[in-house]
Amino acid sequence: MKRSKSYFATANLILIFALCITWVSPTFGQPAFTEGANVLFAGHSFFGPVSRNFDYVAAQNNFPDHVFNSVQRGGANGSPASLWDDTDGSRTDIEAVLATGQVELFGLTAYSENDSTVQDYVRWFNLAKSYNPETSFFIGIPWVTHGPGTDSMIFEDLIVQTGEKMFETISILRNIYPDTPIYFLNYGRTSSIMKYQFEAGQLPDIDDLVGSDERALFTDNFGHAGPMMVELSALAWMEILYGADVTELDFTPYQSDAVGIVQDVVAFNAPYQSARLSVGADSIDVLRGNLISGGLQELDRSDNQDVSLRRSNSDVVGTIEVEISGTSPYLNPAAAALTVESSGFFRSEILQTVEAWNFENETWVHLDTRPLTQFGDMEVTLASSGNVSKYVDQNTGEFLTRVRYTTASSRQSYGIGIDRLTWTFE
Repeated sequence: MKRSKSYFATANLILIFALCITWVSPTFGQPAFTEGANVLFAGHSFFGPVSRNFDYVAAQNNFPDHVFNSVQRGGANGSPASLWDDTDGSRTDIEAVLATGQVELFGLTAYSENDSTVQDYVRWFNLAKSYNPETSFFIGIPWVTHGPGTDSMIFEDLIVQTGEKMFETISILRNIYPDTPIYFLNYGRTSSIMKYQFEAGQLPDIDDLVGSDERALFTDNFGHAGPMMVELSALAWMEILYGADVTELDFTPYQSDAVGIVQDVVAFNAPYQSARLSVGADSIDVLRGNLISGGLQELDRSDNQDVSLRRSNSDVVGTIEVEISGTSPYLNPAAAALTVESSGFFRSEILQTVEAWNFENETWVHLDTRPLTQFGDMEVTLASSGNVSKYVDQNTGEFLTRVRYTTASSRQSYGIGIDRLTWTFE
């Protein structure tokens, strides 16, 4: 975080805890199905065509264990909630395949926040695991609707935001099923990259933004994908789910940089495949001092958008103190890192103290105290032995952090801005 005014002091603390316990998590970045798998994909028309092209590419490239099953319903009817409701026989059709006990990888998509909740996926996961306890899962997120008529920058932002929001659900599911691989792919990025390149004249295989033939990016204004977009999305699936190298796959030859597009999509999604997950705050409680501006969204990233606090005039001690809670994706993490990035304006020295709540003995644990330094970022790495799971509530996954600012000058007026406070667990 950079500040242009010299009266700001900045601090960036990274607190890392080592473990003396043994814990193994699924390695989502290591594909389990390099020979193919018995797959079942269920979703809507932004998902089904990609799954069928995935099947075609897998068959063309001779993945010996690949077996394909699919169920598709239009629009919201392809959401996990609507598929479960079984108003059109969807659940019956899906369960008939799951009941064989042969499905190794079960894939679903999302439609909206109302019909793609954690509980909607849990019902499907539990059903699948009742027939095959070793089932792995895949949730794929497509591009948003009305892509042709949406500004490309807005289109990209919406796709990224949708994926980030959905990944919160994935993190919770990985916590519920810690020994089950749950793959996630925001393949909607394929669409935004291709739309950018088309508008820049860098997609020679595409003549029209919307059209009915194979040289159209979209098939309609609602945003259904044309053949090239479908295939490149399927190739990204191949990399994530089967560990395929797109440069070695047999697929439609293109003049465009198809391989580069697929690789960009896969690289963009790389953080989602890792067992290392960063989470932000669920709540912030100002215990001492006055909240001037900002809220939870200001804590998620380093962007100079702060939670701004000032010393209360009625507080003779002059302390600013906040308590921040969040939810860990793992109840028993192997490691954890806390990042606090803050700034302040003051005349006399300000000390920043960071503490974490120990749920085992119900006490606050001191992690670090140091002065905010003028005119520059400060990065500190602290190592500790012990059981990191003590910082996580074993029933809810909650973690608590307390950050306190103190001054030796009882009359000093000062303010603090917390730009970022996030935990990373693995």
